[in-house]
Formats: sequence, structure tokens, C-alpha cells
Amino acid sequence: MTAICLNGKSLQQQCLAQLQSRVAALQSQSITPAFGLLQVGDDPASTLYTRLKREAAARLGIQVDYQHHHTDLPRILAQLQQWNSDPLLHGIMVQLPLPSSLPTHTVLERIAPEKDIDGCTSQQLGWLSTRDPRAMLSATPAGVLQLLQHYEIPLQGQHVCIISDSRLIGRPLSLALLNAGATITICHAATVALSSHTRMADIVCTAVGKPGLLTAAMLRPGAVVVDIGISPTAAGTVVGDSVQDEAFLATCSTYTPVPGGVGPMTIASLLQNVIHAAEESQIS
Repeated sequence: MTAICLNGKSLQQQCLAQLQSRVAALQSQSITPAFGLLQVGDDPASTLYTRLKREAAARLGIQVDYQHHHTDLPRILAQLQQWNSDPLLHGIMVQLPLPSSLPTHTVLERIAPEKDIDGCTSQQLGWLSTRDPRAMLSATPAGVLQLLQHYEIPLQGQHVCIISDSRLIGRPLSLALLNAGATITICHAATVALSSHTRMADIVCTAVGKPGLLTAAMLRPGAVVVDIGISPTAAGTVVGDSVQDEAFLATCSTYTPVPGGVGPMTIASLLQNVIHAAEESQIS
């Protein structure tokens, strides 16, 4: 039986079409959804991702205040504070990763929680852990959940192994899946015998950025594989963490391709958070 490919590109187009009507409803009330997007440094992947987000936002009529800074921490913090105080700006996102010379925690914690459209602040993670309705789930985990829900992959009672404990993906994804009724195993750099954990899982989510990390031999038959990893190749393309060869496709039941799986849904989910923040600002 051929494994089912979870097509994030086609689902993204459906999501963006639905979001368009919500933007139009806001615009009819003289509200234009807007967010600040901060890139620090010249990482090629970050440059690509920020461009894709701006292009998708423009297609929906969402305004983006894009700022590109270098490693001047006071200037970066001042920019975030300015956005926090701007009543016409509904969300703020800092493109990660930041250069190693900068304190990521300090930068992210400067974002006002109600404008944290990527769910990175301690307050947002706390709201997520307690199922507070104010929580906005980080865009990548939100994209994963939308893909799984769209393809009717059950979560309640399922054992999910997440290979990542990052603040942006692994931790919020684990909380979101826990809230959905799944049983969670989190693996990380210090995990011993990784395959012993992945073979037990109904669903394996990997977000390490290490090509070849996950192979068919590490999966139970019929497993669902969500590959969130992104690594550039010498040929100018990108690959995920999983080796999606014939053995892989014969073992798993469902998988996300790289590219074209989770990535497009990350962008759709981010814009959904911007629109939600704009709608909430209208209520408050």
C-alpha cells in the first residue's frame, strides 16, 4: 500500500481563501490586519522565509512592517517596544534563529504577549499549557495540527514521539498534542536509543534539521511521519530529517514531504494568528 502524502501546498491555498473573507470583514470596519516582522542578520533561510511570509500577507491584504536589523541589541529591543505601543499593529514576529551573539530569550520576552503571533513568549507558552483561550499556538505546530486534522488523522489516545524540545516547535507542539488527548514522548539531543522511542509511536514528528535522522527501520508499520526538519543541499534545494526512500514509503502510512508539507501551513497559520489578533483587538 502506498503511503499517503499530506500536501501542505494545496491545503494552504484552501486556508488562505478562507482567511481572505475574514480580512475583508475587518476591512469593512476600517481595520487592516498588520504585523511587524523582524529579521536579524543575513541567514539565507531566514531571508527566504521572511520573503515568503510577506508575499503571502500581501496577497491577503495584510500589512507587514518588515525590519531588517543587525546584531545591535538595544536597537532591536527598541524596535519591539515601538511595535508593542503601536495600536495599529496587531502582531509581532521575530524570525528565528537569531545570531548566536544575541540572547534569544531576552529578545522574545520583549514582545507583548497579546501581540505574540508566533507563541514564543513565556506568557503564551504558559497560556497554552493551561488551555487558556488567550493562547496563540506557534505557527509551525499549528500548521502540523491543521494538516493532521484535515487528513482526519486521529490524535486522541495516540502515542506521538516528538524529536525536538525547542521553544518554537517541540515544546508547544507537545502541549498542543497533549491538549488534543495524545500521549507524548519528547526526544532530544541527550536521548539514548532514539529508535526505541520512535518504534513505539503511532505518529513521529521530527524537527531537528538533520538529514538522514529518521529511517524506515526506526518506524513501526503504519506510522504517520510529520517531517518538520529543513536542511539546505548543495543543489540549492531543501531536505527534511527523514529518508523518504522506497522502504520508508512502504513502512509508514502517511507522511509530509519536504518541501511542500508543513512549511506552507506554517505561513498560513501565522497569518491566521495575525487575523485572530486583529479580531481580538476589535473586541477589547
